[in-house]
Amino acid sequence: YGTEWSTTESLERFAGESLEGAVFITSFDEGNKSKTFLNYEKMYRDRFNEKSSFSSRFGYESVQLLKAALQINADTTQINKTLKNIQKIKSLQGDIHLDQYGDIHRAVYIEKYIDGRFRIVHRIPAP
Repeated sequence: YGTEWSTTESLERFAGESLEGAVFITSFDEGNKSKTFLNYEKMYRDRFNEKSSFSSRFGYESVQLLKAALQINADTTQINKTLKNIQKIKSLQGDIHLDQYGDIHRAVYIEKYIDGRFRIVHRIPAP
């Protein structure tokens, strides 16, 4: 069993065959075919010449959340209050919801490394 941060191309390279059967919980479906996700992946690969990681995706979504807040209220001294009033934003793979504490609720995926690839074996919908 592994964490999302470990599901990188480096893991595959260094773990080799011992990775077979390993299970991970992730926030992104690598096989997602949404236009938003595919455009992001292309933009990222074109710019950095590598596949995006979970951290780059979370960073992108964080900036999108900040952008949404600033479009509502450009007064940066009110950013915390403004963020608390945002309940939903469009993410790379669909909507994510924010609760009254600012915590994100999104679908998560159970991934298994099978035959040399990470494969989604189960999707847990957002609560």
